[in-house]
Amino acid sequence: MESTVDEEIMLESGEVDLRPVESQLRKITSELSQYNKKTNTKRFFRIYDNQILGVGEKSANKQHSYLLHLAMLARRPTRSFNIRRGLLLATFFFALVSCVLIITKIYGIELADPLYIYGLAIFCAGLSLYCFYMLVKSVRTSLVFKSAHGCVPVVEFYSKLPDRKQLRRFISAMKKNISKLRKDKKYSSQGALSAELNEHRILREKGILTVRQYETAKKNIMGKHK
Repeated sequence: MESTVDEEIMLESGEVDLRPVESQLRKITSELSQYNKKTNTKRFFRIYDNQILGVGEKSANKQHSYLLHLAMLARRPTRSFNIRRGLLLATFFFALVSCVLIITKIYGIELADPLYIYGLAIFCAGLSLYCFYMLVKSVRTSLVFKSAHGCVPVVEFYSKLPDRKQLRRFISAMKKNISKLRKDKKYSSQGALSAELNEHRILREKGILTVRQYETAKKNIMGKHK
């Protein structure tokens, strides 16, 4: 049985319970829906009572939802830039092969029939351009909110979806509520640290965080615990 204090942080009396309880959710104060056509993925975000963030995601491969207290999030999001490394390597590889074949002809190095070499160089150049095209299509930018003390990503928004205005409005509401909550001293107490770590554990159990991300958050939070 996993110990409730495996994080090595003793829960204090008067601690802040950040775990959202669905029965306590009353009013939706802000909401946003996003749909990514490339991945056929739907996401929804709802802020309840200016304190609780509900996150849901549905795609062909997975479906999950979870709740977070806004006090456990960092005040500002960071921009994430993701590309498919395999396509990037393939683009450079075929471009390099094409260049090498052309250089061998320029310097008169006979490796095979000249027409074959030129044909192969053109073919590799074409593959390089195709890989580059697919690479550009696969580029994904997003806005990510990390946990306040764990410093691991817990909420991700697709950039510019459904449009910049709606996304900016929702992000602005989040930042405003986070800043307001973070000014409350109880959310910066030692009890809040242990409660936030417990939230990370729940996210790990739900599969939202990987074991590695959880261990990173655990290390960061323990470093702030006095």
